[in-house]
Amino acid sequence: MGGSSITSSNVGQIRIYNLIQSKKGEFILQQVWEKTYSSGITFLKYNKQNTTLSIGFHNGDIKILKIYLFETSEVTKNLVDEIGLIKSHKKPICGIDIDFLLGYMFSISSESKLYISEINYQSTIMKVDITNGGLLALNYN
Repeated sequence: MGGSSITSSNVGQIRIYNLIQSKKGEFILQQVWEKTYSSGITFLKYNKQNTTLSIGFHNGDIKILKIYLFETSEVTKNLVDEIGLIKSHKKPICGIDIDFLLGYMFSISSESKLYISEINYQSTIMKVDITNGGLLALNYN
């Protein structure tokens, strides 16, 4: 799934729904999780392989959520766990991509900076200034 940009600065909210098919064959959305944040959400990206949701905020913060879609173990009592919080940027996030194999996150914001962060230590290892108007999208393969 690709990312999507959303502009808001006051408040952000994430909801997770379960799609259920009724006996009549109708599809119904059942809300199973909700979280409200104090900063607006400017970027979302879901990683299907690792069932993680990367969230970029208007204040420059980035949160990584682990979504337990098919888990039934007692270890995963919650549907969602916050597994990362990175506070590198100072302005709204425009793009996030993560290489889970290497453990690196690449992020850009409207402050014209590309950050490479180490996920496990939640720290920035490299900062690249982007000039001439900034970078508005990011895709890492």
